Amino acid sequence: MSQEVMQRLFARATALHRRIAFPDAEDERTLRAVRELADRGIVEPILVGNEERITALAQQHNIPLTDIPIVSPEHAPQRELFAERLWHRRRHKGMSLQEARQHSQHPLLFAGLLLDAGEVDGCVAGSLSTTADVLRAALWSVGVAPGISVVSSYFLMVFPDQVLVYADAGVVPDPTPEELAEIAYCTAQNVERVLQEEPRIAFLSFSTKGSAQHPLVEKVQHAVRIFQQRYPQYLADGELQGDAALVP
Repeated sequence: MSQEVMQRLFARATALHRRIAFPDAEDERTLRAVRELADRGIVEPILVGNEERITALAQQHNIPLTDIPIVSPEHAPQRELFAERLWHRRRHKGMSLQEARQHSQHPLLFAGLLLDAGEVDGCVAGSLSTTADVLRAALWSVGVAPGISVVSSYFLMVFPDQVLVYADAGVVPDPTPEELAEIAYCTAQNVERVLQEEPRIAFLSFSTKGSAQHPLVEKVQHAVRIFQQRYPQYLADGELQGDAALVP
């Protein structure tokens, strides 16, 4: 199952052959991954960052990059346009144009602005950048999808006999019932997009169908009701403990 899932994902990515920006380019792991992606024709990678340091790192580790473009934010022809776009996005928060010029030179934010401008199709970061920095750059440059109020993440867990998706385990530590319902909705959409499968959603708790009484249990119960009312197209149940959700 696990190998089949990954092969299917790689095959779809190869067929789409999207342009993907990699702003954590001063990392040997990123360079090796980009080299393999290019060699296998899975995506068209673009490195974002200081060209001299990236090239020196690649030479140090014998990673050829001659066919992979490197975009240096400080020399890019879009730098003033991107600074103005960022300023328009953030001036209501008190950001000045000069501050926007400085922020937009950061590879992480510049990659997000490339995505916002449609010059790339995606951005992969996190090997050097912290989760907080990645999220901040995404919010400042791209923002959330229309109709979505909370940013969330999910973990795609590929096991030998099944694939499980957990959300949110990385961004929102204490979601409200409304946020939890929206997180479930966003995750269900991603399951459809990425895995092309029908999602079945379990709202996890330390209680199963009222076996425990606690405000945290009530919050999950409330989230289930909200989800079922707003998104009846999806099969969902809860609150459920892990074994009740996973064991047939």
